[in-house]
Amino acid sequence: MRHIVMGILAVLALIAACSPAKHRQVDEWGEDKTMRPEITGNNAKDEARWRQELASDPWGDDAHLMMDEPPAGAPDAFDDVDDTPPKDFVGPPEPPSSWDNMSRGSTKFGKLFFSVMTVLVTLGMMAAPYLLMI
Repeated sequence: MRHIVMGILAVLALIAACSPAKHRQVDEWGEDKTMRPEITGNNAKDEARWRQELASDPWGDDAHLMMDEPPAGAPDAFDDVDDTPPKDFVGPPEPPSSWDNMSRGSTKFGKLFFSVMTVLVTLGMMAAPYLLMI
């Protein structure tokens, strides 16, 4: 009788867990209210609409960042870029050595070995009482 009651409780718990949550219908996070960009496939029409939206956008001085054209002026004005790195620049990290690669691999092996041994020890603890009854 106990097994039947436990089975019924397990089935009821499974049904309750797998049923859809009713609070999602009134939840504001479940609704996607963002407008998707309208792309018609006609490039001239889409670019005209994009430029109209760009002109109406109150970005102020940063509106030129969204344009395709380079800023006005002579190209010589852009040559004064200083490419020297700062004094505290460290640079890219050195490539990993063979010891680093072996250490990373042994860490993965250790995690895998630990998880396998955890499963085996747990199964052994479950089976130990039955093996002791033999």
